[in-house]
Amino acid sequence: MEPAALLLLNEVMKEIKEVKRGLVEILERPIDVQVASDDEGVFTSKEAAAYLGIGLNSFYELCNRKDFPSFKVGTKIIVPKRKLKDWIEKQTKKERSK
Repeated sequence: MEPAALLLLNEVMKEIKEVKRGLVEILERPIDVQVASDDEGVFTSKEAAAYLGIGLNSFYELCNRKDFPSFKVGTKIIVPKRKLKDWIEKQTKKERSK
């Protein structure tokens, strides 16, 4: 390979590494989800998990419970805000009565 081509290839590889570093930084940033305080409407999976203070894997496990208030729209999981708050109150009462 010619020296000019090697220099160009080396520069391209450096650029690719810089882009990769930038992407890794972006992907490793924590997700900041703003959760509305009203009782109307619905939470997305990320919002509901953030509201409960749990990770998405734990949230998905909760969604498999029959008593957990969630439903799917296509592939998205939706949680009505009021029903989630009611579910939390029921769980709290169950724990207190033990």
